[in-house]
Amino acid sequence: FGIAASLLSLGAIDFGMIVDSSVVMVENCARHLSDRVNASKTRLELIRAARKHSVIERVIVGNEAILRGDLTAAQMIPYLDRARRALKVPVSTAEPWHVWLKYPELVDHVDFITVHLLPYWEGVPIDGALKYVDYRLQQLQAAFPDKHILLGEVGWPSEGQWVKGAEPSVINESRFIREFLNYASQSRLDYSIVEAIDAPWK
Repeated sequence: FGIAASLLSLGAIDFGMIVDSSVVMVENCARHLSDRVNASKTRLELIRAARKHSVIERVIVGNEAILRGDLTAAQMIPYLDRARRALKVPVSTAEPWHVWLKYPELVDHVDFITVHLLPYWEGVPIDGALKYVDYRLQQLQAAFPDKHILLGEVGWPSEGQWVKGAEPSVINESRFIREFLNYASQSRLDYSIVEAIDAPWK
């Protein structure tokens, strides 16, 4: 939307909204931080300022930055450590399931795991989508039994192109969300549905 996600979230807080993962360093900002030394100080100052807002329950530093190659796991770790030192709320970074399994050292530098489980993008047909989410979640739970897991992104698109056997449609979206909500309630999961607002650029 042309505005930093962290500023957008803090604006929502001004209206008294509870915003999950309120201060988020998203998309390419982590890469820009490595290019602009002063920018990292600015981001951390913004995070520190957010501490006075009691509605902020947790912070996510980076959105698939390792997946895209903006940062390596080794480069992400210092940002996580700095954010954890600066804040009194839990800190994490958001990555797909396979990134967490490939770089288990990340888990020692977060307070909880934020994982993106999106069967559509992995070409899983709708009939097996929920089982796929459950399978990948169980993999993470087995690998990191002492860490809380937030499903930072889970959902199904209403439009777009087929990805292998995964068909985007309103019917499939409704089916996935309905079945997932029942599953999440039974399993007492912590999650965020993607997404509340259509993103035509996707």
